[in-house]
Amino acid sequence: MPITGGAQLSTITELLREVFEPGFTEAMNRSNALLQFFKRDSFPGKSIRWKVHYQGNNSASSYSETDNLPTAGQQRVINAETPYRLNWVAIQVTNFALAATKGEGGFVDLLAFETKEALEDLKNEINRQLMVRKKADMLRPTDLDGLGVIVDDGQVDPTVTGYAGISFSTNPWWKPYVLANGGTPRSLTIALLQQMRAELSKPPRRAQTDRIITSLTHYYQYGDLLASLRRYAPNETLDAGYPTLAFDGIKFTGIPELPTGDIYFLTTEDWGYYVLQNFKTEEKPVNGDARMFIVTHYSQLVCRALHKQGRITDLTTV
Repeated sequence: MPITGGAQLSTITELLREVFEPGFTEAMNRSNALLQFFKRDSFPGKSIRWKVHYQGNNSASSYSETDNLPTAGQQRVINAETPYRLNWVAIQVTNFALAATKGEGGFVDLLAFETKEALEDLKNEINRQLMVRKKADMLRPTDLDGLGVIVDDGQVDPTVTGYAGISFSTNPWWKPYVLANGGTPRSLTIALLQQMRAELSKPPRRAQTDRIITSLTHYYQYGDLLASLRRYAPNETLDAGYPTLAFDGIKFTGIPELPTGDIYFLTTEDWGYYVLQNFKTEEKPVNGDARMFIVTHYSQLVCRALHKQGRITDLTTV
């Protein structure tokens, strides 16, 4: 393997684990908007597996005094599964670069700079993947499932036919509720928001929507709607500067990194950011007078109840 750049120190793995990893994990949770809302979790194995309860006992009913006993019903569940995805970043430096700066204070500064910036780049890459709008926009098939990739019934990306191994054709109840307009952009209206809210609240979804997220463009459009209707909604600012209004008592949050065109209605208790391996650092052999270290992160964004999530799409940006 040729030397192409980087930084080195034999104790870098310990430095990463003890000094950089805790702070980086905290910063990632704080500055990544989606990870502020979703619980962090883990599941052993190469994939995350769970059971979805989709039907109750249909023998529950009223009866008269002389009725025969009913036929017993049963609860119905289906298995769901989604794979972990792998992300990494390589840190490398020549021994000469370290020797040349040793004793001048630059040795530690060089290591700290390379490590901090590499981890920042990895965090930004994970954030990019989580913000992807549709499956066709993923740069690699090995990317994490982004928010828009998950909350799609096939209207945004026709290649989507299911989620977590559950097919929409045989299990239509599993689809999220997507308000699309055939690909033709239309303006955001209060009526659209009310339609989404009403549909998600109906049986069998009975969604407990507690977060609405969108791009800053549609966040400002919603704010303009409130102003034009002379309505007032209290606002606040979350960590990293994400602004929040409210719709029907639900926090309506604008995220700068989120692509335009969509507004998501989420029941956040159904979501989780699953981590199997958290920024493990290993030294790798290199063909030259240098040291290379690979930082790996195994994770996946998961929605355990897709049918309780909603999306308004095909919104105009003006």
